[in-house]
Amino acid sequence: MRTESFAQGVQADANPVRSLAPTGARFWMGILLALGLLLVGCQNTAWFPLAPTPTPRPSLSPTPAPPVLRVWLPAPWTPDTPGGAFLRARLEAFARERGVELQVRVFREQDMALLLTNLEIAAPQALPHVLLLSQGAIEHLAHRNQLAPFPEDETWKVIFEETPWYPYTRASVWVRQKPYALPWAGDAWVFWVEEALAERWSRQSWYAWAQPPDTWAYPAGLEPPWPLWALYRAANGAFPPVPERASDREALLEVFSLIHRSRRNRTLPPNVLTWRSLDDLLRYAYHHPAWLARYDEGADLVNRKPVRIPSPQGKPTVNLGWTYAWALHRDLPSSPVYQQALDLVRTLHTQDVRQALMETGGWLPVTPMEPWPRALTWNPDDLLSLDPLPSIEILEPWHARMKEQERALLEDRITPSDAVEAFFQK
Repeated sequence: MRTESFAQGVQADANPVRSLAPTGARFWMGILLALGLLLVGCQNTAWFPLAPTPTPRPSLSPTPAPPVLRVWLPAPWTPDTPGGAFLRARLEAFARERGVELQVRVFREQDMALLLTNLEIAAPQALPHVLLLSQGAIEHLAHRNQLAPFPEDETWKVIFEETPWYPYTRASVWVRQKPYALPWAGDAWVFWVEEALAERWSRQSWYAWAQPPDTWAYPAGLEPPWPLWALYRAANGAFPPVPERASDREALLEVFSLIHRSRRNRTLPPNVLTWRSLDDLLRYAYHHPAWLARYDEGADLVNRKPVRIPSPQGKPTVNLGWTYAWALHRDLPSSPVYQQALDLVRTLHTQDVRQALMETGGWLPVTPMEPWPRALTWNPDDLLSLDPLPSIEILEPWHARMKEQERALLEDRITPSDAVEAFFQK
């Protein structure tokens, strides 16, 4: 089973990164904390630097040191996950073939935001050249001018403009009409359902989910409440929620009714608020036949199938998807390793690498791929129904409201109708 290290002390998958830059008297505390995070990241990451294997030969002069590329990865890509192990192998191959040294570090995404801000002053030589980021982090850092857009030359223009991206991917990496990241892997919230139940679960209504004997579970301890936003979108809710829009109120009422009814009928576990990952579901909810969780988390599950979230009536609908993508630090274009960094990103984006990633790591494709990966049990047409996550500026003000009503419903302190009114009254 894969280890969900990103869920420990982190907010949520694809969680927009908040600005953590300290001000005033906290400035030096922020720098010290950033340096501490850098050291902790080094100590917890056992797979860097990745250096080319030297060829022994007599030399009358010192051999010049290989160029150094610094790469930062988010926590879901640690080498103890299938995707992280695959990425490590590709990075090692690049270092050998190109004669460069790769210094790879893994951090939580909100720690990356802090480090990028404070290392510019405290230790600019430790700043990364290339970063793998989720959609929300890309938008956040691009607006803070901490990322560089990709070159506008013909090679990259073809990649960005002529690649047949899936709809959920295309909108996820453009900021201010420029491409700030190259999509690499996709993800979405799905139900992982026992095989015997999967076909029926994908067609039955939400009302049926909340009736015994079938039970379900989800990581309600996540903040922001991404599982509920995925349900809200499946119920035809729009972003941002607008109280005057009938479809948004109806979607919220469907979500809140599902939670309330499931809790009262005991088809949802009473301690669901303490669970934050699929690992928690495996430990505490293993006897529940349906789990609402991220797609990539279920790559190693046995006897379970991924089911797209249906509408409240049990019909196909639109869901939310997001990408992990390669981005460039804003100082990279002036760096002597600029071309090596672009070569690294281009090498990781070939079709054979992307397909192998889907086969090995349990991620969703970001472009239509031929042939369809053997290990991918998702219906290719379903990817056309994934919407990109809304902008963090649009959704972030609503996270706390959704979380507050979710907790009240799970603790049986409010009715679904009152929860809708309270959600819009804040």
